[in-house]
Amino acid sequence: MTRTVNKKNSIDKKILRQNIMDDRASKMKSDLVFYMVLIALVVIAIVFRCFFVSSYTVSGTSMYPTLNDGDWVWVNKLVKPQRGDIVVAYDEYDDKALVKRVIAIEGDLISLVWSDEGYVVVIETADGQIIYEEYDGVTLPAIRPDRTGVLSSTPYLVTEGYFLMGDNRNDSNDSRNPEIQCFEKEKIIGVVMNDEG
Repeated sequence: MTRTVNKKNSIDKKILRQNIMDDRASKMKSDLVFYMVLIALVVIAIVFRCFFVSSYTVSGTSMYPTLNDGDWVWVNKLVKPQRGDIVVAYDEYDDKALVKRVIAIEGDLISLVWSDEGYVVVIETADGQIIYEEYDGVTLPAIRPDRTGVLSSTPYLVTEGYFLMGDNRNDSNDSRNPEIQCFEKEKIIGVVMNDEG
């Protein structure tokens, strides 16, 4: 009788050990799957951030009142900028990213027209359409005579790339600066997806 009990205990211990080993193996497999999924998600997030969407912080007041100093913006790197879009562009002159509005594109003529308070921008597109700057919910200040830059001898032809200006027209270092002028297509990082800051 003693031998039978020992055999049964021995079998129970083997089954118990096997169950413990099976549980450990199952937990290791589930942990491995969890970490593989986590690593895949991190890689996807890095690729997404590098090639599709990025975030930037607005530095300064050149886009006021549309964007304020310290606002965060999300940038879509896949969209082609259009007139009126807010973009992030790389400025070689100051070696930094700038947040500005696309005023004119390749082939456009930019003119300044005097109003009661200063100059306003008028664009003539390559197909002859006349565009007066107007953006939803944004009142742009007139440009003071001392802030016209390369536009002082208008009309100004955008021969390539994009002509960018800050919405705060009298406090913005932008394409009017003779050192900067037009931004090549390759210097446009992306189009801002949220412009409410």
